[in-house]
Amino acid sequence: MTFYNRHIYFLCFSLFCLFFSQSVVGQELFSPPPGRYTICNFAPSEYKALPPNWSIVQDQRGITYFGNDEAVLEYDGQTWRKITLSNNTPVKAIAIDSSGIIYAGGNNDLGYIVPDSTGKKTYHSLISKLPENKREFGYVWKVFTNQSTVYFQTKTEIFIWDGTDFTVINPLTTAEANGTFHFAFQANNNLYVTQLDTGLLVLKDDQLIPIQSQYFGKNISVYAIVPVDEVICVFTRNKGVYYLDSQNRLEKANLPIDNLLQEHNVYHALRLDENRLSVATYGAGIFIIDKAGNVLKNINQQDGLLNDRVLYQYLDKDDHLWLALQNGIAYIDAKASLSFYNKLDSIEGTIQSVTRFSNHLFFATLAGVYKQANGSSNIERMPQFPSIEYWDLLPVSIDNDSLLLVASNTDIYALT
Repeated sequence: MTFYNRHIYFLCFSLFCLFFSQSVVGQELFSPPPGRYTICNFAPSEYKALPPNWSIVQDQRGITYFGNDEAVLEYDGQTWRKITLSNNTPVKAIAIDSSGIIYAGGNNDLGYIVPDSTGKKTYHSLISKLPENKREFGYVWKVFTNQSTVYFQTKTEIFIWDGTDFTVINPLTTAEANGTFHFAFQANNNLYVTQLDTGLLVLKDDQLIPIQSQYFGKNISVYAIVPVDEVICVFTRNKGVYYLDSQNRLEKANLPIDNLLQEHNVYHALRLDENRLSVATYGAGIFIIDKAGNVLKNINQQDGLLNDRVLYQYLDKDDHLWLALQNGIAYIDAKASLSFYNKLDSIEGTIQSVTRFSNHLFFATLAGVYKQANGSSNIERMPQFPSIEYWDLLPVSIDNDSLLLVASNTDIYALT
């Protein structure tokens, strides 16, 4: 750090006014941006239903639906409405097909939601289409659609609806297996399911086929399966991330996020765009990661979420990331170029100026100078600057040397 005479302050201020807009427009933003995302929360008192939410879909009109512990919630951007199942049970899973039909699963009930003659969405149960000895299946935990086919996954069966009849898929029965499904997943038009004491299975021609791997044990808990480029990422709660290739071969991915997933209980994952994924946890909010498994951002209750237990995520047509929470609903602009800072970021004093220099972010306040390093979520006070008032920051180039000019009440400092 170099000390400069205060008389060049006015020159710096003039240059700042001249070049500020150019420096802001031309600079490349972080991806994701530094600071905190803007989060919109909906508390149970707003949607007037029970706190837990389990799944989310959006129709072609932009109306959003939520599987809630009380009903299916419909939200048009202003008004909330409940669509109850026939037996008024919690709704753990919903899905929507290309024609806009919403399929829902509750406790010993499953069916679909379509508009009636007045345009009001109503639920129609399909329970009578099942064999009588298959109607006590407990909760439907996952629902998927694939063209004209719908899959309802319970702990004891997978029900496949073709629009007319159901096909029932039972768990594999072996000497070691207890015949209980955990969770099902859809990826690349294939249905995968984990079975306790058996491992990961894929459904082919209405037959469950075990995926064999020396790295993948029978008791691994899978919570998300997401296609990424040429492989499928298999997110487990107790063993990190695995790669599944097109030949159904599994191998350990050994990603940097592995330990975090085990520590914070992964619950869901989805792909945000070509380069980023969002991983939901049951206790630590969500982690935005890149394809290599590096953490780019952690969004949690300190950032404004109602709570850190995230049960489901959905990216809508406007790139809002909706979160179904254990207590409430939230949405985030996942591709935002605008973010904010608050008192939790440990920036003391009123902020007078913010700029980017050497790809890092700097803050001048009435209490000191702060720096946020590129790729870091931490903001640190720069101890080389005295605890006085600072008013402006200006990146300049002098004789091919890049400098950051920092204006205080009495002096100008130059940071190289």
